[in-house]
Amino acid sequence: DDSAVPALVESLSDSSKNVQRCGAEALTKIGQAAVEPLLDALIGKDQSARKWAAEALGERCDSRVFHALVIGDGTVTLGMLQEKIERWIAEST
Repeated sequence: DDSAVPALVESLSDSSKNVQRCGAEALTKIGQAAVEPLLDALIGKDQSARKWAAEALGERCDSRVFHALVIGDGTVTLGMLQEKIERWIAEST
């Protein structure tokens, strides 16, 4: 259910590793509706949320292609990186 996405993204920052893992698994199953919130979490300040967001996004793609996309242009702003990732996701789905 797409309406659960905000609460599930919030769960990635929970103090319980079990809650974090379950939230990431659920977000992976939700699919496309979770991608943009996961990208936001990926560039957010919470280290735990970034880790789980990357894991949830990684379930949806080949990590070798994703890493090439991320480092291919060298240093870029987070906004530029987010645009690249969103464009790649749109083209890949």
